[in-house]
Amino acid sequence: MLQDNRKMDRQALLGLVVGSVIILAYFAFFLPWMYPPAERYQAPKTTQPPKQTAVKAPEQETPKTPQPSPPPIETGEKALKTLPPAGAELVDNIVLENEEIKTIWTNEGAALKNATLKKYKDYADNDLRLFLPSKTTPRTLAIDTMLDKYDLSHHLYQVKEVTPERVSFQTTLEDGLRITKNISLHKDGEYHLDVEILAENIANTEISLKYSIVSASQICPEGTPEYDTASVVGMSLGTKTKFIQKTLGDLKKSPEVNESRGITWAGGVDKYFACVLKATTSDLVQSVTSKQVLEKDTKLGPNLLVSVGTNSFTLLPGGAEKHEYTLFLGPKQEKVLLEYGLVTLLNFGAFTPISKGLLHVLNSFYHVIPNYGVDIIILTVLVKVCLFPLTRKSQMSMFKMQELQPELKKLQEKYKDDKQRMGQEQMALFKRHGVNPMSGCLPIVLQLPVFYALFRTLQLSFEMRQAPFAFWIHDLSRPDMMFTLSSPLPFLGNYINVLPIIMAVASIAQMRLMPSNPDPKAQQQQQLMKIMPVMFAFVLYHMPSGLLLYWTTSTILSVGEQLLIRRMAAKKK
Repeated sequence: MLQDNRKMDRQALLGLVVGSVIILAYFAFFLPWMYPPAERYQAPKTTQPPKQTAVKAPEQETPKTPQPSPPPIETGEKALKTLPPAGAELVDNIVLENEEIKTIWTNEGAALKNATLKKYKDYADNDLRLFLPSKTTPRTLAIDTMLDKYDLSHHLYQVKEVTPERVSFQTTLEDGLRITKNISLHKDGEYHLDVEILAENIANTEISLKYSIVSASQICPEGTPEYDTASVVGMSLGTKTKFIQKTLGDLKKSPEVNESRGITWAGGVDKYFACVLKATTSDLVQSVTSKQVLEKDTKLGPNLLVSVGTNSFTLLPGGAEKHEYTLFLGPKQEKVLLEYGLVTLLNFGAFTPISKGLLHVLNSFYHVIPNYGVDIIILTVLVKVCLFPLTRKSQMSMFKMQELQPELKKLQEKYKDDKQRMGQEQMALFKRHGVNPMSGCLPIVLQLPVFYALFRTLQLSFEMRQAPFAFWIHDLSRPDMMFTLSSPLPFLGNYINVLPIIMAVASIAQMRLMPSNPDPKAQQQQQLMKIMPVMFAFVLYHMPSGLLLYWTTSTILSVGEQLLIRRMAAKKK
């Protein structure tokens, strides 16, 4: 018996060492990219373009010196030819806007220079900007490959038309190919623009061509760039829609080329917003290329470039072909995404159906009590009430096991030389008294899918973004950050988060109230479980405060549950 105890002590010590190593490894390798320092949550401050009361036609613009073309961009094994400016002057402040979005266009690449969502703010309380400034990386809607030999991403187009709702760019290539790009902004309440690419053959010979157009470039990171900034590709396969996402971390080693059948849309997303180019016909897109890019001569980190390549098509002399797209610039909010057929962007992982169900429950509560923090507490109580019969049954079973401890010791002494027989007799004893030795783990196992699904919901759902609760908790999608430190602490960073500490204290109290299990293996597990509150406090320290609010409330309710069940067990006894 003494040897068994020593063996159990050694195993418990080993478990403690292994747990400590896991915590250190978590902070050393996982935490730096999964949960960044607080300053990385803020979008970089950029110079906002001057406000304009009306859109100016190009002839009214102040003439600017054409900018020199950047060096050729390598594509595959050959460099594309960058065309010089076609006698046009740089016009880079053409404004199209409605009540939802404000877009600024440039004739350098006939591209989207900047876009802001007017009803949202970044973490520095500026108007929310969707794209970072770009000098060398092709901008959104620039054609970066034409005829497999030209790069038009920095080519100066002619501005043919400007109205408050529409801008038209045009250029003619030396091969006799004329390209016209028309951009139209929709009415108020819309998060999209219509894009037309018109290719005309004004030569005397037929032209076989295809092109690549940038669907997203230099997404403003909100969250952790390596994890939350990602390329997205949607494929229509009959009645089904397939969705593929590649994070910036996935693209670190090499670009991703997707040549799947039925590609209908592609673009880039960050944690809460999306820029997606959607073709109006299913046979237009041939491939999507996603890669990591780095702006030269800036302090900006790696970012995303997603390009859509078309299928080949032929233009006869005097012929023309028009391609139509929809450019979506908006929040990853279910009611908005449903309108544009992009609801698959709401990807919460393996338990997406549970996450969406929990989000619907929270939104239902929010219509009655417009505070998501309070709604999370109500949801926690609801989950506890649903699981209470199972929790009561499992703990009552553990109390019964305590009562059976004398008989268990007799069996252990009687069959100490026959482990198999001892196990059989123990199971027979449990069966006679209606005791399940593993029932104590069942409520935890059932809560794990809910916990993970809620974690993903609170981490990614747009509703949690900048949602306040009370006191010092101003954003349920971020750590609670009660105190700011002048210098960072090891493992903890620049902020003191209080909710993980409260959760750890409540968890320790919960462990002390747990009924002891006479089974040696179960006792060993309980010894190891005593270090779990501290481990969880470290692991959850940088997670969203909404998740910690759920877990802390759940733990406090568990303490109350155990006190109630103890009283019920005492009365029954």
